[in-house]
Order: sequence, then structure tokens, then C-alpha cells
Amino acid sequence: MTTCSELFPFGHVQISPCVPQPDLKELEMDKDIEDLAERQREALAEGRAAEKAGQPVIYIHGRPYADPAGESFAPGEGALRPAKLATRDDGDERLRDIESGNASMMMKLVESTAENMAFIRENLSQLAARDRGAVEAAYGRILAEAAADHQHSAASRKRELDMDL
Repeated sequence: MTTCSELFPFGHVQISPCVPQPDLKELEMDKDIEDLAERQREALAEGRAAEKAGQPVIYIHGRPYADPAGESFAPGEGALRPAKLATRDDGDERLRDIESGNASMMMKLVESTAENMAFIRENLSQLAARDRGAVEAAYGRILAEAAADHQHSAASRKRELDMDL
């Protein structure tokens, strides 16, 4: 990484090359997250209004959403059914858009995480030895937690598949 003193060795003052510029990819992701959250809030508000009015609603993760297809059910009927209802061809297109947006946003977060991890791996050796140990330990803890979470979710999916058979 080029430092300000390398760019301007004779004491010339210029700030712009040395000031970190915002990452356009991160700004775009932040806007996407805000847009998705706003659509979710609107759909949830409509669902709550429909629920109060006695109109059909579907429940996704325990939250009511308007059910234009009229395929509502009680919230205690199981965790998988809401997602299946929400993605039917005659279901609410807005809910499908939100679900698709959720998946897209999660994929962007996964890709961003992969880029951050690659950056850490590539630059870890450049840290001073006194700092490297703490960073390596924190990085190792995060990797171990991620591996444990992944194993747990994989085991849960296998149990769900076994129960479906």
C-alpha cells in the first residue's frame, strides 16, 4: 500500500490520494439492503393490517403477510409451509420478490465475506509480529464458529430431508 509520505516525499500537502475512498460496491450493497428492508417493512405492514381486518394472511417466520391467493393457515402448522406457499405461481409476487431479494442479498454478503477473508489471508503476514497473533486468533475463532454453524445447519437440513421421506 502506498503511503502519503511515499507519494509526496518533499512535504507537499495533498490529501485526496491518501484518504480512503468509499467502496462503490459497499455503497451499492448498503442501498440494496435498505431497499430490501423497506419492501419487507411495507409488506409486513400490509400483512398486519390484513390480519387485523380479518383478511387471509400467510405467516413467514411467524410474521403475517397479506395472502392474495387465499391460502392462509394457522401459524403453528409447521416451519416449511409458509415458504412453499409464498413461492407458488398464484401467490403474491411481492413476497416472491422479497424472498428473491433476500437470497440475492445473502449471496452478496457471502461474496463480500469471501473477499474480506482473502484480503485478511493475503495481508496477515504484513502485520507486525506483536499484532499478528491477536489477529490470527480472532480470525481463527471466526473460522471455527463459521465451520460449526455450517456443520449444524447441514445436519439440520439432513434431518429435515430424512423426515420428509
